[in-house]
Amino acid sequence: MRLTARIYRATFISGLILVAPLLIGVSWYVGKAYVYVTRYERALGKPGTKSPVDLELFQIALHDALVRDLLRLGQRDREPSRSLPTYSISLPRQSLDELATESREDQDDYVKALLEKDGKIHEIKLRYRGEQPWHSLGAQRSMKVRLDRGDLVDGVRVFNLWNDPTPFGLEDQIILDLARAMGLLAPEYRPVWVRINNLDMGVYRFEAQPDETLLRQSHRIPGNMYSGDSKLVDPATKTGAVFSDPPAWQKISARSEDDLADRADLLRLLDQVNTASFREFATYAEAAIDLEKYARFDALDVVFGGSEHDCFSNHKLYFDPYRGKMEPVAFSFRGFQHEATFNVIDHPLLIRLKQTPGYLALRDREVYSLLIGPASVSAIRTRADRAIDELSSDLLADPNWDAYKLLPRASRLHRFLVRPMTLDRWILASAREIDEFERRSRFLLDVLESSSVGFERSPFVSAPELGASQWVSTVLATVDGHSAKRLQRVRARGCGARTTGRAPGPCALEIAVYADQNLDGIFDPHTDVELARSKSGEVELTGYNQLTPRSTLIPHPDPSEKRGRVRVTSEPTSFVYFVVAVGTAPDELSLELADIVTGGSHLRLVRPTERLAIAAAESTSIDSVPRLQPGERSPHPWAFSQPEPARELVLGPGEVSLSSSETYSSAVTTRILPGTALRLGPGVSLVFQGKLLAEGTLDLPILVTSREEGAFGGIALAGPGTRGSKLRWVRMERGSRAQSTAAEYTGLFSAYDTRDLTVSDSTFVGGERDDDVFHLYGVTDLSMHEVTIASAPVDALDLEFVEGELRGLEVKGAKDDCLDLMGSRLTVTDAVLVGCANNGVSAGEETELLANGLVVAGAKTGVLAKNASSVRLIRSLLFDTERALRARAHEVRYGGTSRIGATDVFVVEARSVSEADRSSTIELSGVEVGIPEGTDLRHIITEVLQIDDGGDLVSALRELERSVGR
Repeated sequence: MRLTARIYRATFISGLILVAPLLIGVSWYVGKAYVYVTRYERALGKPGTKSPVDLELFQIALHDALVRDLLRLGQRDREPSRSLPTYSISLPRQSLDELATESREDQDDYVKALLEKDGKIHEIKLRYRGEQPWHSLGAQRSMKVRLDRGDLVDGVRVFNLWNDPTPFGLEDQIILDLARAMGLLAPEYRPVWVRINNLDMGVYRFEAQPDETLLRQSHRIPGNMYSGDSKLVDPATKTGAVFSDPPAWQKISARSEDDLADRADLLRLLDQVNTASFREFATYAEAAIDLEKYARFDALDVVFGGSEHDCFSNHKLYFDPYRGKMEPVAFSFRGFQHEATFNVIDHPLLIRLKQTPGYLALRDREVYSLLIGPASVSAIRTRADRAIDELSSDLLADPNWDAYKLLPRASRLHRFLVRPMTLDRWILASAREIDEFERRSRFLLDVLESSSVGFERSPFVSAPELGASQWVSTVLATVDGHSAKRLQRVRARGCGARTTGRAPGPCALEIAVYADQNLDGIFDPHTDVELARSKSGEVELTGYNQLTPRSTLIPHPDPSEKRGRVRVTSEPTSFVYFVVAVGTAPDELSLELADIVTGGSHLRLVRPTERLAIAAAESTSIDSVPRLQPGERSPHPWAFSQPEPARELVLGPGEVSLSSSETYSSAVTTRILPGTALRLGPGVSLVFQGKLLAEGTLDLPILVTSREEGAFGGIALAGPGTRGSKLRWVRMERGSRAQSTAAEYTGLFSAYDTRDLTVSDSTFVGGERDDDVFHLYGVTDLSMHEVTIASAPVDALDLEFVEGELRGLEVKGAKDDCLDLMGSRLTVTDAVLVGCANNGVSAGEETELLANGLVVAGAKTGVLAKNASSVRLIRSLLFDTERALRARAHEVRYGGTSRIGATDVFVVEARSVSEADRSSTIELSGVEVGIPEGTDLRHIITEVLQIDDGGDLVSALRELERSVGR
């Protein structure tokens, strides 16, 4: 009672002192909440505008401030066995002060710091990045990190550490993993743990910067890579100007230092997007854009409802100099959103592609393949569950785990106010994202699987103007939406019982199918295109048989400078065929259709209708330039060039002289007959995009040479259409390199982006220019047997990203490497490399080589392994070298160990047997120095070098060197 009485009699001042800590605490949290929510409101609002923060939002912010501190009080420690990789950053006081005062995002904003990863200290430069408040206002600030040249962390020199504010947090990780599996260029993106000055900052997302490192890691040749971000508005389209503003594109990678200023490939793309006619752009896209890869990239945006690749920013492109094609870099998707449309945003490049026949069918096929395969709902749910299990331990220990989109969409501030996260909220958010994705998946599958094509036809009527007993039926096919069909066969059945009065029975029908190319609905055999003719009553179509709707532009339902003003949709499109029967009118007509998107096929019986209405389609000139405005239609698909029908070109035998360069399309199979002498004029090059079969014989070899004094260009196989090419008993000489405006070729003979290539019993002789003799890039299933390469001005064989086997290879002189390998997987058997000015074998960039029965005679280095390559050398001979075996790191982008394993290898007349730096290893097992006694080299002497039994090995090797001028 006394205590109560004393408190009751306490003065106001003493009472105030008692409650002061509580008042201070309340004031602290009130002020903290008010400052937090008002800063967010200013950051999210438009410049010059301000909306008041209502009481509800203030209460939410106050609640969140208390919850954050309560969560930190109960924070658990990280589990070492399940923890993410840790990036520890040390920032001196001066750097912290500079970061606190900087607001610009340019090169000058970087401050110096140290980074520790896996026990290794790196000097770095760091700056904050990200314009949105969740990147800059919280404790977890998004950062860009740049290491000194020559230093890497996890294989990269430049990377971002993002504070990902999404509740799910796995969007880009899942999508970019899928992109890599689809063969797209996609930077590494994964969760990591970040500490700054010994304080745990929590889980960040590590995002590698797309640059040359990405190209090398993805087994691509270094080339031009561009990043497009614009702040301008195109006055013509009233949208972001990223595809009409060349200065908006930064060149982030180049073929070489000399190419840094060259932007011709990019400028050509932008010019085509903005000024090319429908015809010109379709031709350009087919030749210079990797449509298959762009369709895959586009399909990821469609499947996941991505809206990041807009009219202003987030576009990255890579130009492959050897393939001569531009392709997208998969980057920044977000996604896991659903609108009842395929593309949320149609930017100018995408619009131009969609106006090109065949692109949407290709894209939709990729969409369907994803939805029933690696991006099916069950597959995505499995990925998410696995990620939740792997990440939960670190997220529960994250002192700054928060996210936006946790409030109703009452306002932009409600939508993007960042709030504290818990495991329960994360699981609920993940379930909501997967449910949203399931809705989108179901919507897309319903559209793609319900697409159809309508057919009508007229009865067969007599056409005496065509000749005696000729009958014609008009067939009308109409497609719309996302329908993409291929008319494969037309079948006619019956003996004309309805028109002749004869009883039905078996009979042979001669039919022909024509395409109404001018779409007038009137059959004219002189202007309409005959597609096929057969006397069996069935014809197979190879041209004018792809049925896809034309595109049209409609107003965007939510237009903006960022999202665009128009969307691409389709309109019903009709295709007219004429079926001509000779002798009698068929009773039945059926069509075999293949679904380009789903891969299904079916047979459609088309019954005649008395009235066939063929409406004249509104024509759009194929030579007009689209303005990308609502109401604009693309030309009818048949107005564009049709695929060339497959054909065979035969050259020879005897003398064949060509005075101008030729490019043979993928539809052409070229056969060079035995005994052909192909004589090419100065600089003349032959580029084959279809299969080449140059198969001579021992008695009748094929010769490819210059027609005059000057060297001819070269021979090149370009693209997947050359699959299965064969060169046998061919001699190629007095050339240089293939010349082309579309791609860069560096060899007398080049083969790019193909498979199943066979070269045997052939000889290639280098010219006088500084070119490789034999250059392969992106070739799988290579088979080279008994091939001789002589007098190489640079490398004899330059093989980049090649898989296959070489047997009986002989190189006679090279002014650089005899066998230069990059990122290849090869087996070499019984090869003789003589007179190599630099390396006998140079295995680089993660090459894996198994060599058995290899002879290197005369080289600075017999066998070199560099850049995380592995060489296994068995029963081989290295003669007259400065270093027989050498392993080194060479390039910091490759963090693995370079290895050479030598078993039963004989080293003769070498200054040094082996040399390896600290990051490489050479394992010697049974390596002998000097000429061995006994039969250890019997196979090499008698079978590989073909020296008579009892002959002097050293003398024979010296003679080989003298024969190549060494």
